[in-house]
Amino acid sequence: MDTALVGNLGPPELGAVAIGSAAFTASFWLFSFLIYGVTARVARALGAGDRESAAGIGVHALGMAAGIGLVVTLLGLLVAGPVVRALGQTPK
Repeated sequence: MDTALVGNLGPPELGAVAIGSAAFTASFWLFSFLIYGVTARVARALGAGDRESAAGIGVHALGMAAGIGLVVTLLGLLVAGPVVRALGQTPK
């Protein structure tokens, strides 16, 4: 959908979407451990009938996600320029 909408704006804008999508997808892939690890632990706790433990695991996972998200956001603000250049964008 992004390509269809932004493609009408021009090649530089479409290139920016491509670079942004690559960086965004990489971050999802990098932090996917959180969802896969938490899902298994919560399922195991629920299977054992331990709802309190399952809830605790969920709360800890939300805290980790918020903390990691904050750190990644701050790092992203600091290194956005070099990352975009590494993905192939050159200054105009």
